[in-house]
Amino acid sequence: MIVGRRSTEGVITDVAGGVGVATVVVVGAAVSVVAAKLLTQAQKIIIPANKMRLNILFSSVN
Repeated sequence: MIVGRRSTEGVITDVAGGVGVATVVVVGAAVSVVAAKLLTQAQKIIIPANKMRLNILFSSVN
């Protein structure tokens, strides 16, 4: 292989690698955004439910 010239296979693998990395980054970002939204919604539901459960536990103990 002549130095300074890229083989087409090398270029293709580089491009595919770059696209793969970009896809992973974009998907990762999207997943983290969705996960954050789900977490905030879950906290709104779970925290009051846990407080209620604790109140029920304490009232049944007394």
